[in-house]
Amino acid sequence: MAYDSTSWRNAIRLLASGAIKVKPMITHRIGLSQWREGFDAMVDKTAIKVIMTYDFDE
Repeated sequence: MAYDSTSWRNAIRLLASGAIKVKPMITHRIGLSQWREGFDAMVDKTAIKVIMTYDFDE
């Protein structure tokens, strides 16, 4: 599915206004070393959105 610039502008406007709440969609927060677990959760459909963080101490 392709999105045009109007779609992106509308999405950004909705996010910025708070009309769309993103936080409830984030089901997993993982470190870079846990990338495989995050990927598996997406493939298994046990996650909605996985956020990968990078810890410089890892």
